[in-house]
Amino acid sequence: MLNKSGSPYKYNRILLIFIFLLPAQIYWYRNKTFFDYFFNYYIDNFDKIANTRLFLLSYINFSIGDIIYAIIIFLIIYQLWIKSIFYLTHKKVFLFEFLSFASIAFFFFQISWGLNYKKEGLSAKIKNNYDQIELEKTVNYLINKSNELNFKLTNNDSLKVNFPFNKKQAKLYFNNSGVYFCVKSSFFTELLSYMGFSGYINPFTLEAHVNENIPMLSYIVTIAHEQSHQKGIAAENEASYFAYKRTTTHKNDYIQYAGYVFALRHCLNTLLLSDSLKGKDFSNKINTGIKKNIAELNQFWKKYNNPFEFLFTYSYDKFLKLNGQKSGVSSYNEVVALIIFDINNQMNKLK
Repeated sequence: MLNKSGSPYKYNRILLIFIFLLPAQIYWYRNKTFFDYFFNYYIDNFDKIANTRLFLLSYINFSIGDIIYAIIIFLIIYQLWIKSIFYLTHKKVFLFEFLSFASIAFFFFQISWGLNYKKEGLSAKIKNNYDQIELEKTVNYLINKSNELNFKLTNNDSLKVNFPFNKKQAKLYFNNSGVYFCVKSSFFTELLSYMGFSGYINPFTLEAHVNENIPMLSYIVTIAHEQSHQKGIAAENEASYFAYKRTTTHKNDYIQYAGYVFALRHCLNTLLLSDSLKGKDFSNKINTGIKKNIAELNQFWKKYNNPFEFLFTYSYDKFLKLNGQKSGVSSYNEVVALIIFDINNQMNKLK
C-alpha cells in the first residue's frame, strides 16, 4: 500500500493504537502495584459492569455477540482476499497488522472478562486432593441419588428419563440466577457440534450460548455452567462445580437428575481410570435407565466425530493455559475434586 507521497506504508489508526497499546499492556502486567490496584477495582466492580451489559442485551432475543463474531470473520477473510498479493510482498506489514489486531483483541478481552482468570478461585481455598476411598464413597453417593431420581421420574429403573419440557422452557428454569437472564441459542450450533463444544460465553458481550443440538441431559447443565461464567467464574472446573450445585439443589427433579448424572459421569470415569475393576463394579449398580440416557449422549457426540476436532481441542487447550489454567482442557475433569469435597462435607454434617 502506497500513500500519495509514495512512502511504502502509511500507518493507519489501528496501528497507531497498537503502538500505544502494546507498551501499556506490558507495563500493566509487569508493574505489580499498578496491576493490583486495577485488578482489585475490576473484581470489586465486575458484577455491576456485567449486569449493565446483561441488562441491555437480555431484551434482545438473538445473539449480538455471534453477529459481531460473524462480521469480524467476514472482514478478516475479505481483507486477506483483497490484499493477498500485497501481503505476499510486504510480509512485515502483514505481521504488524496481525499483531495489532491480536493486541487490541487481547486487551479488550482482558478488561471485558478475561481478568477473572487471575482471580483466586474456590480450588485455592479448599482441600483439592482426595484418596481412593473418598472417590468410591462419592461415586456410590451419586449412584444412589441418580438411581433414586431415575425411578422417581419413570417408575421403572429400566426406562430412561424423558424430559417433559423443551429447550426454550429449560432456559426459563434458570431465569433467577442472580444475574440478568441472557442465555441464547448459538448461530453456530452445527459448527459447535463438530468442534465438540456444548456452549460458550462471549467474553465481550457476556451472552451465554448453548449448542441447540445436544441432548437435554447435557443442555441443562450447560446452561448452568455458562451462567457461572457470566458471574465471573472463569475456571472451567469451578464453573462445572457451580453448575453441579445449581442443578442438584434446584426444586425441579428433572433438573436435579441432569446435575447428578453429570457428576456421576465425571466421578465414575475418574474411578475407572484409577481402578477399572472397582469402576465396573460400581457401574453395575447404575439403573439401566440412566445408562440409556448416558448412551444417548455418547451416541450424539459420536455422530459428530471428525478428524479436525482435535485441532479445536488443541487450540482451546492452549487458550486456557495461556490464561493461567495449567491443566488446559483437562481442567474440566478437575471438577471431581470439588464434588468430592462438597459431598464429603455433606456426609460429615450428617454424622
